[in-house]
Amino acid sequence: MEIMLDLWKKQFNRDKLLMRHEEPRIFFQSQWQKREGPSVFYLFYRWVVTLYLAGTWLLTVIDPKNLDKSQEFRIKWLIYLTNWGYSTCLLQSLICSVILSVWIIQRNKIKDNESQYSYWINRTYKSYWICNTIATDIAFGVTVLYWALIYDDRTMNLDAQNVFVHGTNSVVMFIELCVVKHPIYFVHFYWSIFFGFIYSIFSVVYFAAGGTSRSEDPYIYAVLDWRNGWKTTAICLAVLVFIILLHCFSSTISLLRLYIYKKIYERKLNTSNKTNNNELHGFDNTAMSDFTP
Repeated sequence: MEIMLDLWKKQFNRDKLLMRHEEPRIFFQSQWQKREGPSVFYLFYRWVVTLYLAGTWLLTVIDPKNLDKSQEFRIKWLIYLTNWGYSTCLLQSLICSVILSVWIIQRNKIKDNESQYSYWINRTYKSYWICNTIATDIAFGVTVLYWALIYDDRTMNLDAQNVFVHGTNSVVMFIELCVVKHPIYFVHFYWSIFFGFIYSIFSVVYFAAGGTSRSEDPYIYAVLDWRNGWKTTAICLAVLVFIILLHCFSSTISLLRLYIYKKIYERKLNTSNKTNNNELHGFDNTAMSDFTP
């Protein structure tokens, strides 16, 4: 418990607030890979996730069950928070997959010039970090809010497409939390809040412009019915608070992953009888900075 409290205290400093990290390469590594540097096995995992997300995302865009609908109906795919969130899940996975691929290819070509492939890592890790943070929180939020407040089995189909974007999105992002090496800091909750705020503003503007849902209702979601302005504003504020709680959950899982890694690391260190605590076959210390004084 004391270790976890110390970890929480280290969540708040200027560098973390501004999303600076001393080792950008960990954003393209797995917590559980055995060696430092790019991993081919992790690359395989990354592309499996990316292709799955791309395939299911494309399925929602094509929307086979509504092929006979009008262009106006189909273009309204763009107005739903679910699709904003799922697109962010795909984007963060694609960024990581592409940069890790570039890292492996360039490292094999120019083994003696690390700066060549570090350039792309240093340029992109913050974008990936932001997208990953937002995608994780919004995926959890979409799943909880959809099944708790929006889904109605009398009017909505419980088909594969529905489960993909409102269920497996959270499963994928939870697995990501457990597999990646980079941290999710609590202080970064403002990115997900900003995302939610932008969507709230969009829903207001869309309503004011006379926009309707695919069912021709004068709102995107019933809970975002701006005809009841004060009530909907209160709901939006409550959802933003809920997003902060979800981010707290995400950052706690991230800390728990590091905690488990530390325990495994210490056990391996003790059994190996090595004198140098910074060099242990099968493990590295790069992700352990949050555990140091």
